[in-house]
Amino acid sequence: MQGTGGDWEKESKIMEGVYALAYYIIAATSADDSYTGFLARNISEYVYIRDESGHRVYIGTDIADFDNEVEKARLNTRVWVI
Repeated sequence: MQGTGGDWEKESKIMEGVYALAYYIIAATSADDSYTGFLARNISEYVYIRDESGHRVYIGTDIADFDNEVEKARLNTRVWVI
């Protein structure tokens, strides 16, 4: 926690040890803060096809905008993320 009464001074010193051996780190970059959802997508149009085994595969018109949704995400403006 950051701010008054937070533990940032103590916890920031061990961040390297926390993340150093990680293979993957997942970050919800499309969420503006810890109260915002990140899984919901507004797909207004889609079609589906069946694959060779009969399973449905959905194709949506809502194409992700990697540059805006990831590269320019608010989370990536934080120094500790870099």
